[in-house]
Amino acid sequence: MLLRDIISETIPPLKATESGLKALQWMQEFKVGHMPVVDGNEYLGLIAEDDILEIGTPDETLGGHELRLTRPLLYDYQHIYDALRMVAGLNLTLAPVIDENEHLVGVITLQDLVGHMSEMIAISDPGGIIVFEMSINDYSLAKIAHIAEENDSKVISAYVSTIPGNTSLMELTIKVNKENIQPLLQSYERFGYNVTGSFQEKEHLDDLKDRFESFMKFINI
Repeated sequence: MLLRDIISETIPPLKATESGLKALQWMQEFKVGHMPVVDGNEYLGLIAEDDILEIGTPDETLGGHELRLTRPLLYDYQHIYDALRMVAGLNLTLAPVIDENEHLVGVITLQDLVGHMSEMIAISDPGGIIVFEMSINDYSLAKIAHIAEENDSKVISAYVSTIPGNTSLMELTIKVNKENIQPLLQSYERFGYNVTGSFQEKEHLDDLKDRFESFMKFINI
């Protein structure tokens, strides 16, 4: 999923000729803590809410102050994972996206990222969830998917996370398109996989969806 395909069309950039008060109004309206600042089409950087509040005269134009703009950026041909990495690493509420000429083409909000990621991991699709713990050297998604297919199932999403304090182990979470995963769990155990968690009943999936929806409401506050 490329960034050019998920750019928000609802949040305009701030011009250097606009005031800090307008920036604060837009942040409140769009529920973000940052806004991109441009000079024409040229991307100058991001301004944060705290930076504006420190301005003694926020009713004056932004260009009339010595602003502490940070300049994180992503190109429109980059992947959504790059945006997630930047937003998480810099604690941003949106990601600015530029073209090859370094002109701002739009932004992607944290809410947009969470929504598109939920589609990528098939959170709304019915199915079962299985969590493995394994050595990094033993990891083969192809083998795991093959075992699922032998049990008339397909892996519809998967993600890997590291185990803190242990560089040789990893945790793999997969979702399959089948709610009754007991036969599949037995197959994985026969092949020597260490299954540390599984969720196959519909109420577990509904609970996961409820948690996601609660999180979406939280970041909308």
